[in-house]
Formats: sequence, C-alpha cells, structure tokens
Amino acid sequence: MNPDDYIFQPDLARASTIPARWYTDPQMYADEQRAIFARTWQAAGLAEWAANPGDYFACEIAGEPVLVTRTPGGALRAFSNICRHRGAELSHGRG
Repeated sequence: MNPDDYIFQPDLARASTIPARWYTDPQMYADEQRAIFARTWQAAGLAEWAANPGDYFACEIAGEPVLVTRTPGGALRAFSNICRHRGAELSHGRG
C-alpha cells in the first residue's frame, strides 16, 4: 500500500476522502498498527471495572490480549494475558 496515492487537500471545497481500499487493505492495517497503535497509549477499559484491590478485567489492545488488575496499594497494572509457560489465556471477562 502506498500512502502517496492520496494527496491531502486542506481546502474543504476541493477535499476528498481517503481511497476506499485503505479501509480493507491488510498492509495498510499493519502499517497503522505500527505507526499509530504501537506508539501511542490505548484505552483498555474503565478504571471502575477494577475498582477494588484484586479486581481485574481482560481486554484486547491492537490484537494483543491484556489483563488489567488493581493492586493492594490501589494502582492499576496491565500485563500480557498469556501464560509464558503454557501459552494459554490467563483470564477473561471481569471479576
């Protein structure tokens, strides 16, 4: 996918949308994952989903399974939701 096949036009009277294929092209998706999602903070969920120490919720961010939990000290922590030894999902949902 070549992003040069679209020219940004700030004048709204002459502007156009991005090419339709950009929405479905697998290479464009991979490029966006690398350029946008891998370099910026992404929302995992609501803090109230893990309001108390020991609470947790599982989610997916940019295709990666994530487990978010509230520590005894009250901090939120996020980890990979895959067991390093068995390659299995650690948890799902909320609890």
